[in-house]
Amino acid sequence: MSNAHLQSSRDASRHLFTQKAEAVSATVKTVRYLEQAMDHCIGLCHSKDAESGPAGAHRLLPEGAKRIAAPAIGPRATEIFAAICRENKIDLLQSDIRGSLRGQPGRLDVGFTVAEYGIAETGTLVLDSAEEDIRLTTMFCDIHVVILPASKIAARATDIEPEVEKMMKPPGGYVAFITGASRTADIERVLAIGVHGPRELHILIMEEP
Repeated sequence: MSNAHLQSSRDASRHLFTQKAEAVSATVKTVRYLEQAMDHCIGLCHSKDAESGPAGAHRLLPEGAKRIAAPAIGPRATEIFAAICRENKIDLLQSDIRGSLRGQPGRLDVGFTVAEYGIAETGTLVLDSAEEDIRLTTMFCDIHVVILPASKIAARATDIEPEVEKMMKPPGGYVAFITGASRTADIERVLAIGVHGPRELHILIMEEP
């Protein structure tokens, strides 16, 4: 396959992914640097209603407190993000002594994670969620922000089957497939957003140099 044909195929997959993700109420944007993604999280944290949160969340924080959880983004990225959060008077949650966010009280305003892959045909994100912190972040945040490297968008789920099998092979392997924000129509067939998880999903496609 020529470079031009390969780039055309990648562009088509990226366009389809964006189209499918937006069809299920996800917000899709392009960023070039990690700091841009962090600034996006800060903006969301400042703009959201301080009293809002997932159904059943308990308000155990001081009035107006804002919280972001960003597990597994690497030590250097965490250091940079922590400095940005301090400047904006936002708490960046770290793992507790047990290595888990489980002991952190209250709700999360924003969860910040990195996807392993995207699936264009359904607008789906694939996250290696073997770490409990990642599972907690993606399930208990009000707004989920996910970085998706542009080169990791596959046309079909079958294209990444070998990679997913590798992620599932180790003991405790856990892979999450996320399509759009949390939604359900279990109660009287009325659509409700954010009942079982985040009410907003923001996908930031990271362009490689």
